[in-house]
Amino acid sequence: MMAKFWVYGGEIHSSKESLDAAVLAQRDRLENNPTTWAIVKEVVANASGGWDVLPEKLTDSQIKNLDFNKRYNVSSIYTGETNVALDSISAAAKVSEYRAIYALRMEVNTIYETDEPRNVSMAEYVP
Repeated sequence: MMAKFWVYGGEIHSSKESLDAAVLAQRDRLENNPTTWAIVKEVVANASGGWDVLPEKLTDSQIKNLDFNKRYNVSSIYTGETNVALDSISAAAKVSEYRAIYALRMEVNTIYETDEPRNVSMAEYVP
């Protein structure tokens, strides 16, 4: 009888327990760690009518609790897109949009089953 392996999120798992733990960890990340797929910074109006970007990246907790009275720049880690001076509602919507892009890219809804794990690196072929 051949051993079964499962691939989830780019990682090989040799047991259902390990696979289940990885799926639950990914679910937790999707619910609680927006810094995985988005960079959010507060912006403030400047004297010349533009925006100054504050240097600090917001934490996961800060992103999940954006201030209604502030403006934000929201950037996607995966697409490179940046949105400037969004209100909190628009910023939260962009963070959610970028979460969906991350989830698709990580294939969070897909588990591959195989009898033979592939441990060969293909990194040299990916920019």
